[in-house]
Amino acid sequence: MKLQSRKAFNLAEVIVAVAISTAVLAGVYETFIVGNRTWMYYSNTIIKKQDLRRAAYAMANELREAKDVFIIEEPGSVTVNFMVPLSGLVSYTWSEDGDEAGRVIRTNYKQKRVLANNITALSFEQPAHDCIYFHLEADKKNELRLSQKVALRHKTGLFRKRKN
Repeated sequence: MKLQSRKAFNLAEVIVAVAISTAVLAGVYETFIVGNRTWMYYSNTIIKKQDLRRAAYAMANELREAKDVFIIEEPGSVTVNFMVPLSGLVSYTWSEDGDEAGRVIRTNYKQKRVLANNITALSFEQPAHDCIYFHLEADKKNELRLSQKVALRHKTGLFRKRKN
């Protein structure tokens, strides 16, 4: 007696095929999820770095032309006021509280412009009379920091006021 040729799959073969397919699809899905998370993380990091650079560039350019720089440091906020020959009175403000928390805001007369978002710290140092350092920080966990030294104009007054 001859056995007839097989025309169907048995249950064990179907279960093995489904298990292998499931493992392959789970691996593809996990790879997609990890790739998406990585892309989101680096995308956010790049946006924060661009904000840091944009704010540092704008602040450094104006501080180089500044006269009579006046720095007001309070717990959780910093304000810098100075005169620029062509722009007049310019102010940079950063605060960690309120409606504009985490933003570096440039104010000139009635114009208000956000230079950077997601800034966690802004500070100023004066190691010498003719220069000023400012430090911007965007993320304390990832250490996204930018420091810049700015040479001030000759005979620029630099005043500091701390409120504690």
